[in-house]
Amino acid sequence: MSLKSKVGIVLSRHSAELGVKWSQVQLPADTFAGINTHFRHTLSALPVSTIDARTCLADDMTEEVWLNYFELNIVPILLQHNVV
Repeated sequence: MSLKSKVGIVLSRHSAELGVKWSQVQLPADTFAGINTHFRHTLSALPVSTIDARTCLADDMTEEVWLNYFELNIVPILLQHNVV
């Protein structure tokens, strides 16, 4: 299963709407770097400080750790602002 698909599953567990939005996102690459770049841009465009959350988007983690950090630190912000 692709990393993008796994992100979609995590998002869908919290919000069907965000899961659908995520499925429509076009990424340059289905890699940590591609997905992290997408979310760094998304988070930096929000009208709140997301520096702490963006530091959780590291390219050198295991997939399991990355998905855990994503769910704990990124998903709540995405839900609050209804963005992906």
